[in-house]
Order: sequence, then C-alpha cells, then structure tokens
Amino acid sequence: MTDEVRIYLPGPEPSDGIKRQTYLLRGEAVAAGGTAEWIIRTLAAAFTTSTQSDVGRLWHDIKATLVERGLTAGLQKELDDVAAYFKARNLAAHASIVVAAVGSDHQILRLYQSKGKAQIDVVALADLESEVTTARDGYLAVQAVARALSEDNPGALSGLGTFPRFMVMGVT
Repeated sequence: MTDEVRIYLPGPEPSDGIKRQTYLLRGEAVAAGGTAEWIIRTLAAAFTTSTQSDVGRLWHDIKATLVERGLTAGLQKELDDVAAYFKARNLAAHASIVVAAVGSDHQILRLYQSKGKAQIDVVALADLESEVTTARDGYLAVQAVARALSEDNPGALSGLGTFPRFMVMGVT
C-alpha cells in the first residue's frame, strides 16, 4: 500500500464552440457574482456590526438591518432576486461541468452537492444563459438595496470614493 497518492489534472485541451460557450457563461455568472459579493461586504461594513466572513451570513445581517429600518416593503422583488442570485452564483462557481461529446452530439452535465447528496443535472446553454441573467439581476438588486440603505442613512457611504460609490450603488 502506498503512502502517497497523486492526481494529475491535464492542462486545458482545445475546446469546441459548446465547451467554450459553457465556460464563458459560467465566467460571466461568477464575475457578476464577485461584484455583487463585494457590494454585500461593503454594505455590511457600512450598515451592520457584523463580524461574519461568509457572504451569505453578511447578506442575512443586511436583511436584518433592512427589516429593522422598515425598508423591506419596497424591496421585495430585489430581495427575491438576490436569493435567486445566490443559487445561480453557487452553481456557476462551485459545480463541476462536464461537456460530453458523442460524435456531433453534446451534453452538458453539472455535478454538485445538494443537501449532502451528489446531484447530476443535464443542462443546456439556455439554462446557463438564464443563470447569467439571474446573476446580473442579483447584482442590480444588491445595488438597489445599497441605494435604499444610503437614502435611509446618507452618511454611511460618505467615505467611499467616486468609483467605489458607483460600483456599490450604480449611480454617482
């Protein structure tokens, strides 16, 4: 019996159109999500006393602040969009994708854990495009939440420069 096991992952292989588009779409979802998560961290630092490091927990603390300030009534769609965003972002960032080709037919398989069980879904490019839209909608929703919080407490984001302020709220 050996004491050492190594797994070799080969470098990137030439990709066809389906594989390239699959990874481009996943990258777009992750990029939108990275920006949304940066905004969430910025909002948590400005509007909560949270010491959490997990973005999901920070978002929970931001939602508690929204409830405390009575701001949730006008933000229901945005809160729903952010909830949907987290699922799309997690699938894009953490699920494995396998593009299987049999002759000229392709199948996109997504492998992930859900409630402790391994899941395998067959997805289409249209599904991935929809997830990109969901991630973008979540990013825009987080900006709407930022604007609502800023209107409620105008001085909280005053220390941000012009560009970070624009990134957080989508307006200058």
